Amino acid sequence: MQRCKVSPLLPSSVVEHGFFGRSGGISAGPYSSLNVSFTVGDDVDKVEHNRQRILQMLGCEGFPLATVDQVHGAHVVVVSSREEALCTPVQKADALVTDVPGIALGVMTADCAPILLCDPGAPRIAAVHAGWRGALLGVVEETLRILEAKGSPATSLVAVIGPCIQRASYQVSEAFRHPFLEKNPHWSRFFQESASSVWTFDLPQFLCHRLTELGVKQWEALPIDTYTHTDFFSFRRAQRETQGLCGRQMSVIALKRSISWKGD
Repeated sequence: MQRCKVSPLLPSSVVEHGFFGRSGGISAGPYSSLNVSFTVGDDVDKVEHNRQRILQMLGCEGFPLATVDQVHGAHVVVVSSREEALCTPVQKADALVTDVPGIALGVMTADCAPILLCDPGAPRIAAVHAGWRGALLGVVEETLRILEAKGSPATSLVAVIGPCIQRASYQVSEAFRHPFLEKNPHWSRFFQESASSVWTFDLPQFLCHRLTELGVKQWEALPIDTYTHTDFFSFRRAQRETQGLCGRQMSVIALKRSISWKGD
């Protein structure tokens, strides 16, 4: 089985986590092989098998895997019980938060940025799906607001941005820049002109900047470009190669079972 990408910043004594790629599963064709999305045309049974395989690779067998119906917005779901974790897939949101041991939080990407966060002292965790639209709308800010309201200020958090499309591969139009510059003219530094009216956008560095401004002192961005690394799903690459058909990879974080947690 394929090993996922991990970060030493996320404490192994508190959480299990992994940024998974596209290999190690049983899906075929443009979904080959570790596709975790039920909504891209893949066989449902294969997707469920792939999801369970991810939990096995993390050593989280028996954990409910909480995911949401990602809509490129800023809504955050708080998962307060194992029962709630089983109901989250129908909720339209782009981030999840929990402080319940024995629950795994997962977000799906194929160029957008996954962000895994942990407050080791609480302990409390979050998983965020941050594409350009969600980042602009404030999904990071909303996640941190909820974490702070629950007792985890930004200064106590560790954040890791996983594999996503990198600046050199992320060509955008002049019009793409406008809402960013309207919100903050200083955000122009995350764009670089590559040709007449063609720019590139640095999504991971934009997210690092937002985390820092919001008070997160410990963060890391994994320098892996999903567009150029074929062991990751990339929607932009699939638009060129398979008319946009591709799977989604998953990034997962789970609080380890505490001594007092009894399970079902």
